[in-house]
This record gives sequence, structure tokens and C-alpha cells, in this order.
Amino acid sequence: MSMSTYTDFLAEMKAVTENIPSFPKSSSPAVQYFQYWKDELFKKDELFVEKYQKIVDAEKTEMEASGAKAPFLSVVIRTQGKRSEMLRETFLALYGQSDDDFEVILIKHKAQPQDDAMVEEIIAEQPESLRRRIRSFALNEGNRTAPINEGLAHTRGEYMVILDDDDIVFDHWVESFHKAAKRDAGCILHGYVVEQKWEILDEGDGKIALRAAGTPDDVFCCDYNYVEQSRQNRCPLMGLAFPGFLFREYGKVFDESLTTTEDWDYLMRFSYLLGVSDIKTPVAVYRRFENAVNANTMHKESEWNRNYASIIEKYRPMPKVLTTAEWQDYMVKNRGIPKSDPGKGEPQHFDWATLYPDYGEGYAEENIIRRNILNTASVFDVDFQLDHITKTMEHLRIDITEGGLFGVCDMYFVIEYMDGTVFRGDQDDFLYTNGCEYTWKGSKGIWFEGTDPQIELPLEKGKLIRSVHFYGWRTHYLPVKELLNRTDDGCICPFFVQNYQGIYDAYLKRIRYFRNCITEEKKEEKRTGESREENIKNLRKNIKTYARYVENAIDKDIAWSHGHSRLGIVRMNRMKMRFIRENPRR
Repeated sequence: MSMSTYTDFLAEMKAVTENIPSFPKSSSPAVQYFQYWKDELFKKDELFVEKYQKIVDAEKTEMEASGAKAPFLSVVIRTQGKRSEMLRETFLALYGQSDDDFEVILIKHKAQPQDDAMVEEIIAEQPESLRRRIRSFALNEGNRTAPINEGLAHTRGEYMVILDDDDIVFDHWVESFHKAAKRDAGCILHGYVVEQKWEILDEGDGKIALRAAGTPDDVFCCDYNYVEQSRQNRCPLMGLAFPGFLFREYGKVFDESLTTTEDWDYLMRFSYLLGVSDIKTPVAVYRRFENAVNANTMHKESEWNRNYASIIEKYRPMPKVLTTAEWQDYMVKNRGIPKSDPGKGEPQHFDWATLYPDYGEGYAEENIIRRNILNTASVFDVDFQLDHITKTMEHLRIDITEGGLFGVCDMYFVIEYMDGTVFRGDQDDFLYTNGCEYTWKGSKGIWFEGTDPQIELPLEKGKLIRSVHFYGWRTHYLPVKELLNRTDDGCICPFFVQNYQGIYDAYLKRIRYFRNCITEEKKEEKRTGESREENIKNLRKNIKTYARYVENAIDKDIAWSHGHSRLGIVRMNRMKMRFIRENPRR
């Protein structure tokens, strides 16, 4: 983003935020959003003012005095000088760039004298065309986040990126960022990253060699997803380029109270404001060394969990802007299981609409009746035939799908009894729902913000039911009356990140879902005589995966409770013991 564009952007944001008091509803999501950014944008971080402002000013003065042209990209590398061969390979990857419009800021963090000397020796080894673009600085204080801020304070580039001394980048790394910046100036740039296992080989006489120990994994090769990123970091740091004005003009620093996950925290703070431009090709390799010291081995799991929990709590109340397409993308990727359409051969995502009958003993999983639905469809049109049921129901509930974050409008249901009588009802006739009722576009509807949407229907007691039919239109627009200036191509949503209790419950429900699927597969196998072993094997694999997620979620909740709630520690430990008892063969 050029300086003029940056100035225009600030002016527009100020014009909006300064008029917030004149908005009719101070509690509306739109006002919350702009009020948040008014406080966030126009106040520099205290740490920046105290520690880094003078460095930024000095760099600016020196560049103006020299008449030098600012580079496109500033590459910040932090090193302790203990991984000399890895650092050499990192420099080799930079030397091979197809676009050389970059500078390198190398921060030697708490390097011992012999390690400091080794780093300077490696710099001296580099070809002159690369060596003249490297500037090194020593820093002998702070945790692993401090050298990032120190490096960013010395940057002069339009964009800035952090590259660890054990990672390597492809030859089009800088070029890809440069093209994306021309296309989407001012956005955070996000390139795909492949992950690969590596190992260190001891060649004797103090010499080592580095070798790939596995094939590349595309786990980080996906577009940026705001909702997913709010729950888990899926963007390695070397695949992200931040606009330089974010640090130098806004005064926004990495949180030095964090000893891990500082990159995730910084990305979450500003992706909702600046937007993220995806580079749909791998630009770097995230090397996971199996036999080397790294952040995963240096920091205990409890430390990672505490930092993770603190970030979640920090940004839980932050209002966020998401387009309808982003909501729909989230729904497709995170609800149901993929199946193939025999006609087209294309992957389709299906979910279940579930009928819960209560025969006087409460709702129970063993009594449920399911119907398969396409979870990306715009219409719920579900029919339950109950001729085979010979018991009368005390209560009846429909869970119209597994997930949440959507609304249903123009709803109606039809209950047909065995004696021929029929009851037709709509939303006004519901006995209970765990959604919130709204009226929008002239139609009644319910917005289900949480997962597991439930609707309880009225019944004529003592009668047998022949069928239940439910119909409604799905919408992804948040139906809040106070929402200002809503357009048809997006919405502002006060989305709140789930806590671990919610994640735990969702995972447990998914485990039960897969177990029920196994039961159904076995019934199908018995009915048709065709082997369903492969499907059952995959379902059991899914159960093991989600069981591991549950345990991790509980452990993270326990870690969070240590700093917040002694009662929470007791509660979550009991929950963990109960889970282990219920899932002995997970």
C-alpha cells in the first residue's frame, strides 16, 4: 500500500469512527466493530512508543539522508547462531530468489560470542549481491518474540515477513508476495506452505548434514479461513507478509508477553481489518526437524496451552466482518462428512436431520431416527415416516442438522397421526428452541448461533404418529435489526470463538455420530451381504482422531483453569477421567 493509499485508508476509518456517537444503536454489531477499531487503530501500542519508536525514526532519517529506495520486502530472521547449517540453507534460498527487491534484517538473539562470530562468518560467505542486502543487529534481552519486534523496527520495506533460521523458501517466494501486493495492496499476504519432516545427520568431526525424512505434506496449503483461524493457527509465519505501515505507522507490535504462538496472535489482531490475500501456490517449506531443538521441544505443552487459551480469551469478544461466502465455505468444510455423488463423481457434504422421540423416559440416542441431507442446500425439506413405531410419545424434538451459524425462515411442520388427523404449525407453535427468534425480510425465522440446533414440537398426547414433515429456508445472514447498512453480499457478525467446553461437547457428539454410522454400516452389510469393512475402518479411524481431539481439548481447558479457576481444574479432571472410562479403546 502506497503512502497516499495508506493515508486515504486512515482518513476513511477516522471519518467512520468519529461519527460513531451519531449511530442509532450503540450496541449494534456495526458500532461494536467500528468502536473496536477506533480504539485499536489510532492508539499506538505502549511498548512501541517506549522501545521501538526511536529505532523506526532513526531508520527513516537514515534512509532519507542516503536517498536510498525502500525495498519491496523486508525479511526478518531471528537466530541464536546455534544452527549454522540451517542458516546457510536459508541464505542459499534467499540468494536464489527470482525477485531480488528485498532486504534482510538479521537479529542475533542472546547469541554467545562464538555463535555471534559464526553468524558473521556465514554472512561474509554470501555472494556480494546478497551480502550487501543483509544488516545484522545484536539483542541480548527478551523472549523469542522480542527479536521479531527488534527486527521489524529496523525494516524499511513496503512489506515485512519473518523467516526463521531453519526454514527454506522457494525461488518465487519474494516474487509471489510482490505480485499479490500489486493485486491487493495493503492486505496481509498469505502463501501456501508445505510441511516436511527433516533430520540432522552426524558426519563426524563436528560436521552435520541436513536431510529430508519424509514427503511434503500439504496441511497448510489452503485458503485463509477467518473462522478456522480463530480457533487454530494454520498459517506458518514464513508464508505471511504484513504491510510495513502496520508496525511503523500504526505502532502495532508482537505481544512480548507470549512465549509461543505470538505469530497467531498478531495475525488475528489485524486480518479482520486489513483482509488477507491468498497466494494459491506453495511458497515455502516448514521443516520439522525430528532430532533438533526447536520451539516445540523448548517449551512445555502446558506453556503452549496457556498461551493458546490467553489468545482465545483476548479475542473472544472481538466483532468480526465475514461475507456470506465465507460463512458458507465454513459450513461446507466443517459440517458433515464428504461423500461422492454417483452421478457427477463430485464430493458432496452430507449431514443428518435427527428426530428425537421421548417415550416417557427422556430423549435417548438409541431412539433417534435420521435422515440424510445435503448441508449446503438452501432448503430444509425433511420427511420422517413413523408407521413402524407402536408407542406413543410424550415429547418430540427435531435437530435439523449437526452444526450451527445459520438461520431458518419461512418454517412450517406437519404432524400426521394414525387416526388421520393432521396438525400444521409454524414457528409460533414451537414449544422450545435453542435458537433466537427474529423477524427479517418479512418472514419469521430462527438464528442458530451455536451447534446442535434443536426444535421441540407440540404433540397430541396418547396418539400414534404416522409422519412428521419439516420445511424451511436456510440463510447465512445474521438477522439483527440494529445491523447498519447491510448489503446482499456480506454481513457483520459478532462471532465469538468457542471455548474448550463447547469444542469438547462438539467432538463427543461427533464420536457418537461415527459410532452410529458404524452400526448402520454393519446393518447394511448384513442386509446386502456386501463388505463394508473399508467404510467401517475409516469410521473407526475418525473416532480415534476425534478422541485425541477431545483429550487435547480437555488438557487445554485444564491448563486454562490453572490461571483462572480451581473449580474448573477439578471439573475438567473429572471430565477427563470420565472420558477415559467411557472410551477405553480409543
